[in-house]
Amino acid sequence: MKALVIQQTHNDPPGRLAEILTRRGWELDVRLMENNDTVPEVLDGYRCLIVLGGPMNVDDFQGHPYLRLERNLVKKALLVDFPFLGICLGAQMLARAAGYSVFRNRGVEKGWYPVEATREGQADPILRGIPTRFEVFHWHDDMYELPLGASLLVTAETCSTQVVGLGKKAYGFQFHLEATEEIIVHWVNQYPEEIIAVHGASGPPEVIRQTAEKMAGYHEICTAIIENFLKIAAQS
Repeated sequence: MKALVIQQTHNDPPGRLAEILTRRGWELDVRLMENNDTVPEVLDGYRCLIVLGGPMNVDDFQGHPYLRLERNLVKKALLVDFPFLGICLGAQMLARAAGYSVFRNRGVEKGWYPVEATREGQADPILRGIPTRFEVFHWHDDMYELPLGASLLVTAETCSTQVVGLGKKAYGFQFHLEATEEIIVHWVNQYPEEIIAVHGASGPPEVIRQTAEKMAGYHEICTAIIENFLKIAAQS
């Protein structure tokens, strides 16, 4: 089975996703867009499409013209209920591909935050085995409008659209399922000013401390979600 993974920048790698896919015997076709990789026009030969996060706005076609190609591919996936997993920017891409808005969140989420599964989320196969309330790692400024016909699966006080499901096989996750401890520490060390802007001067070391404390539990949750998605994709 083959997965198409769209990676925006070298700083946002597939991380845990790649580890689990490889362990489960999947073949990964990773397209790194900042290196001018191409996006296929069709999804023939693939069993799922995964779009990762990035620092750009989902509508920044002038600075990142390949985003238009990505959006068109996501539209095609949604039209045929093709297995799709969008993370952060990828979740926002799902909303825009469905014709809905992406806009500045009323509160920036960068670091660890609690979220809660809705009643629909508790019944959805993507969250099978996941507790109703859990903590996740965020790094985003924007959020997205809930598309008509989509299910709100996980929500939170600061950003209501944490996880959405559209159709039976397309999912958008605002938090970073793919982020390992190494990736998070790298982000904090490379962009400490972004954490300081949210959490103050003590923010960077505190986020790193929290990451070491919370990562084992987070790894279990993210691994379960990713494996749930792969089961959905494999059955397609």
